[in-house]
Amino acid sequence: MRSETKVILALLLLLLGLEAAARLMETRLSKDVQHLRSLPEQAQKLRGTTHDRARILLLGNSLARCGVHIPTLQAGIQQAMEAEPTIAVMHPDGSKIEEWAYGYNRFFRDTASEPDLILLITGRQHLTDKIKSIDDLGAFYVGTNDLPAFVANHLHKLEDTGWFFASRYSALMAHRARVEPLVFYKFVPGYEQTAQEINRGIQAPAVTPAATCNTFSQFASDLAKRKVKLVVVSAPLPEPFSLPPEVLKAAALSKAFVHEAGAKMRLPPERFPDQYHLDEIGADIFTKDLLPSVIEALKTRTADH
Repeated sequence: MRSETKVILALLLLLLGLEAAARLMETRLSKDVQHLRSLPEQAQKLRGTTHDRARILLLGNSLARCGVHIPTLQAGIQQAMEAEPTIAVMHPDGSKIEEWAYGYNRFFRDTASEPDLILLITGRQHLTDKIKSIDDLGAFYVGTNDLPAFVANHLHKLEDTGWFFASRYSALMAHRARVEPLVFYKFVPGYEQTAQEINRGIQAPAVTPAATCNTFSQFASDLAKRKVKLVVVSAPLPEPFSLPPEVLKAAALSKAFVHEAGAKMRLPPERFPDQYHLDEIGADIFTKDLLPSVIEALKTRTADH
């Protein structure tokens, strides 16, 4: 057997081994992967709840995970609605509107697990259009029902199409950002330099297009058609901010509730131990502040029915 053939076979066996390991150990790679793989269980919580109890989905990223104190939210809703609510969560780290919309459709809409109300926690730009990771969307978020439209609307480049489907069907590709530092940089000679050269070669020009929120607008409109109430809440940050005008316009068109805590709440620096996320005390304050908007939306939904 020629030496070149041996090298190719060795690399193939290495990749097959890594693929098997990625599939078996993916939930050990990060708590975020554990959360993503638990989303069917979160949907089941809502699906198994009787209609006399409010079904809430907390949607967002780490701002939602750290910023909303679930016991405070649950107690406030129970007191106002005289029934204990069921609260499911979907808050993958680093996610934004594309992950939220497609992930919601896949795990909740398409499994008949829709809530009565979605509490969406956002930062400054999480609702404006900009796909962050084609890989993650392919691997975790875009469901079968949305696949044709996603391909038609977003996969215009061969490279994007390749990464999307590779990540969709390969755990190793889906987790390559997590696996690379552990394996390739350590064991494959010249991999880091080659990867950097490839990335420099494919970087897009530094052009900043005008902000749009088409994904959010469509998501909010679809929820309204299916009678799911939407409460959009901007999270308090160390520096106050207002939601973009195009987001506020889209929310108004879909009759979503908007609570701009990010613009009005002024919390001291000690409530942000990492200069971004709230601590537990700050989360309790924030949750109590947004509760009236949630309760109003729930009562409006009850009146509509």
